[in-house]
Amino acid sequence: MEGKLDSHDKKIALIFEYLQQFEKAKSEREKYKNRPKIGFKNPNL
Repeated sequence: MEGKLDSHDKKIALIFEYLQQFEKAKSEREKYKNRPKIGFKNPNL
Protein backbone atom coordinates (compact mmCIF):
# COMPACT_ATOMS: atom_id res chain seq x y z
CA MET A 1 0.00 0.00 0.00
CA GLU A 2 2.81 2.44 0.86
CA GLY A 3 4.48 1.67 -2.44
CA LYS A 4 1.31 2.65 -4.30
CA LEU A 5 1.04 5.91 -2.40
CA ASP A 6 4.70 6.69 -3.05
CA SER A 7 4.16 6.02 -6.74
CA HIS A 8 1.13 8.31 -6.81
CA ASP A 9 3.04 11.05 -5.01
CA LYS A 10 5.80 10.89 -7.61
CA LYS A 11 3.29 11.06 -10.45
CA ILE A 12 1.51 14.04 -8.90
CA ALA A 13 4.85 15.82 -8.40
CA LEU A 14 5.68 15.12 -12.05
CA ILE A 15 2.37 16.65 -13.16
CA PHE A 16 3.11 19.80 -11.15
CA GLU A 17 6.58 19.98 -12.70
CA TYR A 18 5.06 19.76 -16.19
CA LEU A 19 2.58 22.50 -15.31
CA GLN A 20 5.41 24.75 -14.14
CA GLN A 21 7.31 24.12 -17.39
CA PHE A 22 4.17 24.91 -19.39
CA GLU A 23 3.65 28.17 -17.49
CA LYS A 24 7.29 29.17 -18.03
CA ALA A 25 7.05 28.46 -21.76
CA LYS A 26 3.83 30.47 -21.95
CA SER A 27 5.41 33.50 -20.26
CA GLU A 28 8.43 33.31 -22.58
CA ARG A 29 6.10 33.30 -25.61
CA GLU A 30 4.41 36.42 -24.25
CA LYS A 31 7.79 38.17 -23.92
CA TYR A 32 8.64 37.19 -27.50
CA LYS A 33 5.26 38.36 -28.76
CA ASN A 34 5.68 41.83 -27.21
CA ARG A 35 9.22 42.43 -28.47
CA PRO A 36 9.94 45.36 -30.79
CA LYS A 37 9.78 44.39 -34.44
CA ILE A 38 12.77 44.96 -36.73
CA GLY A 39 13.15 44.95 -40.48
CA PHE A 40 11.85 46.78 -43.54
CA LYS A 41 8.72 48.87 -43.10
CA ASN A 42 6.81 49.77 -46.24
CA PRO A 43 5.77 53.45 -45.98
CA ASN A 44 2.97 52.87 -48.53
CA LEU A 45 1.01 50.57 -46.24
